[in-house]
Amino acid sequence: MQTSDKEASRSTMKPVSSRLLLAIAVALAIIAAANFALISVYAPYGSNSQVTWRDFRSAEGEVDTVLIGSSFAIYNINPYTVDEHLDALTYNLSSPSQSIGDALLNLRCAVDERPIKRVILSIGYETFTQTPQIRVSLINMLARADNQNPLKQIREFARLALLPQYRSSASSFEALLPWSGLYSPEGAVSELQAIAQRKTDYPDPADLTSVFDAFSFYVGRGHVDRADYNVWVPWREQSLQVYERGAEPLFKHENVQAFEALCDFCRDNNLQLYVLVSPRPSFEVQCLNEAYPTGMTQLQAIAQERGAAFIDYNLARPEFYRANIREFSDLQHLNRGGVRRWSERLARDISAVEAGDDISNSFFAYNEWNNYLASLEGISAVKYFYGVGDGAIEFDAFSYAGSETQVEYSYRLVDTEGWVTIRPYSIDPHFSYPVEGHGVLKMVICARTQGSDVLMEQYFENEIEY
Repeated sequence: MQTSDKEASRSTMKPVSSRLLLAIAVALAIIAAANFALISVYAPYGSNSQVTWRDFRSAEGEVDTVLIGSSFAIYNINPYTVDEHLDALTYNLSSPSQSIGDALLNLRCAVDERPIKRVILSIGYETFTQTPQIRVSLINMLARADNQNPLKQIREFARLALLPQYRSSASSFEALLPWSGLYSPEGAVSELQAIAQRKTDYPDPADLTSVFDAFSFYVGRGHVDRADYNVWVPWREQSLQVYERGAEPLFKHENVQAFEALCDFCRDNNLQLYVLVSPRPSFEVQCLNEAYPTGMTQLQAIAQERGAAFIDYNLARPEFYRANIREFSDLQHLNRGGVRRWSERLARDISAVEAGDDISNSFFAYNEWNNYLASLEGISAVKYFYGVGDGAIEFDAFSYAGSETQVEYSYRLVDTEGWVTIRPYSIDPHFSYPVEGHGVLKMVICARTQGSDVLMEQYFENEIEY
């Protein structure tokens, strides 16, 4: 029987195809082996995420509660304090700049390994306005994969690569080859040397947390203590430079999408989710204007539709809870005293919710925004805008205070002797300061409640070229 040309061609192609498939398989195996080898060498050492996951995996007892989120959780909630007031064993799996997508991946990994039943997600408005950073995601992913078998490592690589916020971009490739996304070729050797030196100098990676941030140290269960200090004045000025009138940032779609997915995951896996909005200095809420209640109403609806509790501690009624400006170490993070008080408060509130109590009356609703503004006491911050005109600089001050608070302003010039008052206190926010030629000056605006005899309640200083 004669073989056709088509059949002959097909028969001769089979060995070639088999060899090609084998070559591809071998190449992929070599790439995978090289990838794992490079990861083991270049994995960040001493990151908050690495220390947290090692602690979580060595925990004794049944961990049933996890904290997830960014620095709003890792610095602002102490799991030890939570457990003093809540029948739980709590670990903090959050990390600085952790996106909602990263929080979901951390939660999925935790559920795979522990009998989790309660999830606390700590958020801020910025959680949903910032662009997720692939480098942060890679550090989180490598921490989850740390000291795990190859199959678990591959699972974590794949989960990150398929995360909606990355899967349609080059970041998906970096998730599969994380060392390529962490280090540039020219910096690889020096980084390898630095990692080796850190491992030699700090056998326990937890000791590195205070090296990377002199004001912080790791205390266990994923919590990093920010110490009991307060530097809110310079941070306040930085924030007021960022949030100008009419420039409120909007939520990014990929963050809202990830939040929906996280709420869905908790509902589908019978996890009780508590979405807690971390307390902030009041001007940090006020400066967002109507964007704040609008955005938070959207998140609240997403959470509650899926059975999650949503509690905004910025809108707590003053007789129930309100963070004092002196309880902050900066604009986003509480200091030690503030952490303890908020951790106690939220633990009691979760316990009350689980006992069937309704605590909603202890908070202003978002449609009560004006009532919230009226409830604010004192002056949270003050700032001025200015314009250089012909022979004068025109200043216009404004303050973040309760809507019922009457504010008066004083302008002071900074010279070699200190502050010199050039206009005493007045309710008029406008001031015209005459100048000649060109130069540089520093102007301070002081604010206090009208009728007060204190030197000032808040101030703002800025250098001006004219």
